[in-house]
Amino acid sequence: MKFSQHRIPLTALSLATAALISACGGGGSGTTATTLSGAVIDGYVKGATVCLDVNSNRACDTGEPSATTDVKGAYSITVPAGTSTSGLHLIAVVPVGAFDSDAPSTPIANAYKMMAPVDMPTVISPLTTAVSAEMIVNGKSTANARIDVRSALALPVGYDFAKDHVATATRDIPAGNVAKVMAAILAVKVGTGTPDATSLGLALAQIKTGTTAADAYASSDVSGVVSGILGTPTPTPTPTPTPTPTPTPSSGTVIADFDTVLATNVADTNGGTGSVSATPPAGGGAGSAYALLRSGGQSYALGLLQTTAVPFTATRKTISARVYSPTAGIPMVLKLENRASAGAISTGDTQANEAVVVGWQTLTWTLNADLTKTYDLIVLLPNLNTVDVAPGKTYYFDDITLNAAASPTPTPTPTPTPTPTNLVANGDFTSAAADANWYGNAKNVQTTSGNSYNEANVATAGNAYDVNLSYKVSIPTSGVSYKLRFKVSSNRARTMLAGIGQQGAPYGAVVQTVNLTTTQQTIELSLTSNFADTNSRVIFDMGADTGQVVIDDVELVLNTTPAPTPTPAPSGGPTAAASVPTALAGNVKSIFSDTYTSVTVDEWGPDWGVSSSRITDGAIAGNNYKTIDVSAGKTFAGISFVSNKFDATTYATFNMDYWIDTPILAGQVISIKLSNHNGTGETSAVESTVTSITGGSWQRISIPLNSFTQAATSLSRNNIAQVILTASRADGAQPVKIYMDNLYFGK
Repeated sequence: MKFSQHRIPLTALSLATAALISACGGGGSGTTATTLSGAVIDGYVKGATVCLDVNSNRACDTGEPSATTDVKGAYSITVPAGTSTSGLHLIAVVPVGAFDSDAPSTPIANAYKMMAPVDMPTVISPLTTAVSAEMIVNGKSTANARIDVRSALALPVGYDFAKDHVATATRDIPAGNVAKVMAAILAVKVGTGTPDATSLGLALAQIKTGTTAADAYASSDVSGVVSGILGTPTPTPTPTPTPTPTPTPSSGTVIADFDTVLATNVADTNGGTGSVSATPPAGGGAGSAYALLRSGGQSYALGLLQTTAVPFTATRKTISARVYSPTAGIPMVLKLENRASAGAISTGDTQANEAVVVGWQTLTWTLNADLTKTYDLIVLLPNLNTVDVAPGKTYYFDDITLNAAASPTPTPTPTPTPTPTNLVANGDFTSAAADANWYGNAKNVQTTSGNSYNEANVATAGNAYDVNLSYKVSIPTSGVSYKLRFKVSSNRARTMLAGIGQQGAPYGAVVQTVNLTTTQQTIELSLTSNFADTNSRVIFDMGADTGQVVIDDVELVLNTTPAPTPTPAPSGGPTAAASVPTALAGNVKSIFSDTYTSVTVDEWGPDWGVSSSRITDGAIAGNNYKTIDVSAGKTFAGISFVSNKFDATTYATFNMDYWIDTPILAGQVISIKLSNHNGTGETSAVESTVTSITGGSWQRISIPLNSFTQAATSLSRNNIAQVILTASRADGAQPVKIYMDNLYFGK
């Protein structure tokens, strides 16, 4: 398919997309309940909330028909009889931590919203979002909006917005590229709030300057365009001193820049194909770069570069390079060898000192170089221990440099701490009566002598949450410390709960009990989020006791007092044995359990490179368990039973009990990969990721095997020989221990 050569008009579509969270119309009502179903697609998006925006407020509210998407992005919602749907739109809220099938092991880092007209429920995508925007902002009918969007995005005449452009049978790569770029714009420039049309229009104009729609979207790889839009993730600022900057290539000896200082590519037969690219992704600097395509082959597919001898010294053993990665959070391993020694002289596998992000960044490796040896071969091992299945992924390397000796670290100048911003805009209730961010059956704004406040009277005691006052806020990151301040009084001694939590399922919350008196008190609570959700709230639950509750001057601010780096306590770990599983032994193939007869495992936690972790034995109350010790810089551990591999095609679930100490690290997930060996080595693999992690107690998971996604070559599981458990988290320098028991396949 070839796109027509014309630019995206920014004055109409960009402004429409920017205002896509505007009011929607209403219409006729059905006499019976109806079902709306389809899929949320950029790639297939798992973990998005889909709702029918009945009240047209651009949010998925409690009581509106809603559902959460599965691994194929599928949703199904039931619209009650009598609900007016004419002119309404479906909203898909894609939160931080959801997953896109384009990168199934990497949680989504930027939350955003997508929309589709209610009469187009089959697919909700960045493309249907543009259709909704045209309808809402410019008053277009569905048919006319589709025509305008096809023209604006250089889509073919008659393009079907209901088509699944990801599925193999209907795959449409050019349309998928359009969707990828639109999704990046929605994530960064729109997010989950109401965007400013003018600023978004200017941002789009800057991104697209000098680039036609066909040039940007019809190429085989738009990762550079997407990377340019997303940029490099910015970590949450902390009041620690500014670190010494990483030495730049100009401060050392350039080994290869692929323009003036060249290196020779050495052919590799393990699935890595290297070449010098004159057109690397944007953002990496001028000139050429080394491109390494990993497509199938071995999990250690690599690139080899022959160079002149690298002049290591006692104080110069750090290599730096500009690196482009299409995937975040992966191991980026490098080593140097003597080519003539056939690997006998080597610095050893070395993981990058920095966490890998999507796009370009500068990485460094501190090598164990023997100064009596000569090193003239660079070995590049991106995404080590994982097969990048066809069509594969391309990694770029540039400005490979032996850094100069580090200079003494200067004494940093302390930076004044800024005054934290109150996340509760109407905390004094002056304008709260008309503010939809305040909600709940306890909302009752009163004004006396010019002072506004909220007063609730609980007549009958019940559940604390039966009487609630909430304020909508965004809490996008887990593990962040907040201070909640407010003034409160009652007409009697009583208690209530106050804190922060999610607006929707799974309703994670951090609350504390507050003792009320007849005298007004100023309360300050320190709260650390154990969830990440842009649709969160401040919580006041007061239904557990009778009497009045008067609340005023509510503030929620980031806690600027530095918190100590969490270090797992030596006495951490399970405080009780995991409960005994109840599956019948005849329906189980056990890897590890005291309850069942297990296969003989060849090796627990084998040494598969610098990112691999060890697995040790433990016991409590007479029950055995295993511990994965994922120390700083490590990400995964393997369980290998190649000599006892088995056919898992007749089994329905993968089961495991796990325990993780609290507090849960930011971004913590557990990925399970099942490696299939039809012969020698991995021939295919499937994987699944557990994104909702609970700590401080044993948790039992049972994952349907048919929900596992393809990780390498095919979905075959007729010769399962290894289980690989990956513990990804936002800061790979933070160690974590995963305790596990009762690993088995069940029918």
